[in-house]
Amino acid sequence: MKKLVLILFGTIGLALLIGSGGVFYLSRNLDDFEDKIITEIDLSLVEDGTYQGNYEGGRFSNSVEIEVENNEIISITIIETVRFERSELTQAFIDRLLSEQTLLVDTEAGATLTSTAYLLSIENALEKGINNE
Repeated sequence: MKKLVLILFGTIGLALLIGSGGVFYLSRNLDDFEDKIITEIDLSLVEDGTYQGNYEGGRFSNSVEIEVENNEIISITIIETVRFERSELTQAFIDRLLSEQTLLVDTEAGATLTSTAYLLSIENALEKGINNE
């Protein structure tokens, strides 16, 4: 009987340890987004071309490839997705961004931090295409 109680408490303790570790992992880097400001990029300053950008932020790290033509973003390709991505929300967000041609789009409900992480990568990519002459 004592052995059964020890096994039961050991299993419960292990489950609590794993659960709290998971919560810690999922909540890491959330504070980083409080200070992030997405800057509007004037697409008329971005030269035609293909640019890669990335954002490093734990499970929100990602990289994208942006193609610009005639002062418009014509494609956005996700090279490296964030962890735990919801692809249907990411695609809806990308479609909205391509349609509105601005980084100041509404983020997807349920994927606000993911959308912000992608916006930071897209901003990084577009900045590489600005002619600084």
